[in-house]
Amino acid sequence: MNPRIIDSDLTVVGGGIAGLCAALAAARKGLRVALLEARDVLGGNASSENRVHMNGAGNANSSFYAREGGIADEIKLSVFHANPRYNFKDECERSDMALLDLALHEKNLSLFLGTAARAVHCDGGHVQSVEAYRCRTEETLLFRSPLFTDASGDGFVAFSAGAAFRMGREARSEYDEDLAEEVADDHTMGSSILFTVGKADHPIPFVKPDFAYDYKKDGILPFCQRPETGRSLPKKLDGVDGIWWLSVGGMFDTIHDHDRIDLELKKLVYGFFDYVKNSGDYENTENYYLKWVAATPAKRESRRFLGDYVLSQKDLVNQTPFPDAVSTGGWSLDIHDPGGIYGGGKTSKFGKIHGLYNIPYRILYTRDIDNLFLCGRIVSATHVALGSLRVMQTLGAMAQAVGTAAFLCHRDGCLPRDIGAPHRMAELQSILVRDGQYIAGRQEEVGLAANADIHASSTAVFENTHADVTFPLDRGYALALPLTGDRLDSVELCLRNDTDTEKILTIRLTASYAQDTYETGRELARCSIPLPPHADGYFPAVFGCREIPHHLALLHLDPAPGISFYATRQHITGAPCFFCRDGQISARFLLPEEPKVDQHYAICFRNLLPSMPLYDPRNVCDGFSRPVALPHVWKAPVAEQPYIELIFPDPCDAEEILILFNGQIENDHFSTTVEALTRRYTLTVEDRNGCRDSEFCDNYLAFIRHTGPFPGLKRIRITVQETYGSRYAEIYAVKVF
Repeated sequence: MNPRIIDSDLTVVGGGIAGLCAALAAARKGLRVALLEARDVLGGNASSENRVHMNGAGNANSSFYAREGGIADEIKLSVFHANPRYNFKDECERSDMALLDLALHEKNLSLFLGTAARAVHCDGGHVQSVEAYRCRTEETLLFRSPLFTDASGDGFVAFSAGAAFRMGREARSEYDEDLAEEVADDHTMGSSILFTVGKADHPIPFVKPDFAYDYKKDGILPFCQRPETGRSLPKKLDGVDGIWWLSVGGMFDTIHDHDRIDLELKKLVYGFFDYVKNSGDYENTENYYLKWVAATPAKRESRRFLGDYVLSQKDLVNQTPFPDAVSTGGWSLDIHDPGGIYGGGKTSKFGKIHGLYNIPYRILYTRDIDNLFLCGRIVSATHVALGSLRVMQTLGAMAQAVGTAAFLCHRDGCLPRDIGAPHRMAELQSILVRDGQYIAGRQEEVGLAANADIHASSTAVFENTHADVTFPLDRGYALALPLTGDRLDSVELCLRNDTDTEKILTIRLTASYAQDTYETGRELARCSIPLPPHADGYFPAVFGCREIPHHLALLHLDPAPGISFYATRQHITGAPCFFCRDGQISARFLLPEEPKVDQHYAICFRNLLPSMPLYDPRNVCDGFSRPVALPHVWKAPVAEQPYIELIFPDPCDAEEILILFNGQIENDHFSTTVEALTRRYTLTVEDRNGCRDSEFCDNYLAFIRHTGPFPGLKRIRITVQETYGSRYAEIYAVKVF
């Protein structure tokens, strides 16, 4: 039987987060895209079959406001909107629904689920077609296009086409990586099978399958109780949603030994639950049950293909300034022990990333197959660098660059490597940023909005006076304060002396390590605040410091028994707060006993001197769409139904209005509503066709594109009527093109 021919402008093989982002980016630019996925759901490791979180730079990066943006962010917000239980790895069929909805919404995207690529037809170093089989319909399909994207996870297309690749760990000397091994080998990061535990209102027995391990009899328990290596079984079952270090496969071939790895992981997972339920070492487990187990292992690493550049540890740590930067990352160097549960070292070898790094375009195509893009964890990077790149939000942002580059290739009749030419790269970067992608350090174009007069109905004062909780200073905390200049005279903090004697609180003022991070730098000044017995209220911290670099001051409140401070259960944009350890910022200010709650707490302060207009409405057109030291946001009390208005000195013809609301990019996951996000707003447009209002309800995205045309545009007004709970309306950017 002859295969059914599928002709398109771009074929994307693999429907994980990366493949989906590439396909959406290209389809939205007008390309006819064929997206094929071997499984019956989109999302890859993020699907309901595996339920791995879409992690990214926003998770504990020292830049804090670090989520990648673009289509990857749209996917994350769409998934959470469809499934508020996403962060609990629950009801994930609703997450699948959101991904399917995004794909089916694009008229230029043809989706082929349950379609496995099985052959690649090449002419020299050029892919001509990919042959695939659909077992559900018993048909063979032949996908033909001038451009292909391999987002298959293991690089099936690139491998079959003969592209050069690496599999395993490079020697330390090859790329001068201190986290690499002394001698190269073929070991990779292993795979895991996640699971969730539920609790019923009645006893539910568990019968161990014969194939599963008996943790005591089979000698597995000693491998699980090695705290010195980071391996310890959970003491409680509430909230357990997998054990990530319960992994294997890194010492095997993660592709060809799949069945062996799959069975070993299932032996471990089902054996773990048998140990919990039936060994007697855990108490009160009668009502717990194994709620869900992943259908297949979630893989971290296999082949990595070679592009025109190989990204290494030094590029990430040193934040190499690439002229062809197309996306941003920031997850720590998190290199899992290939031995997994049986490994002898730490569960993971960590390397710190000091802020966000940019990712070059040259790692996103193969060096020897001229029409093949790379997406996902198969991109051109070392084993060490992959420890950071491999998380799905970061891969999704890279894939948006691929889909957009495919558009330029299609338009200009060129190949992936040709996009590296300076004029084409400049256009690619400009389009990506215009489409919501974030490239660290790049000031963004705002189009016609650059010439507009901007004013607002009201503007919030930069302060936090909504005290609703207190915390004892039994550990160190830090408050970040952005500054329009390099001077900090004083600020008032809300404090309480809980004792019968006078207390002295010493506050250290330090610089930040760099402009785009909240890491502690050198000490600049310190002050002492005397607190009388049972004092309660605002007290001035006086510094008189005039040498603060990076427009950012870090106030360190060191441990002080008997003293408490007031805080707010709400994000204060531009003034994040942190836990400290040994005088250094160490973690975000989240309550440790609430690991599933993403609520940041903010230290109460007021009367920052000199007074600074940090929430000025002109921030929306300053070319920065997130806090980089300064807040770069307009903020106003939502109770006032505030508006921001752009008035153009001369009528201008525009095609689109872009708005970036505050989507709390400081959070990488959501388990509660994204409070700062604008839920309901009105867009007023005055142009040659008159003045008209359009109201938008139940918005759940941060980046909004309003398409025109808008002939003779004179005025834009955005009125915020409702958020998802925040007291303030917040807009990062308004762009007009």
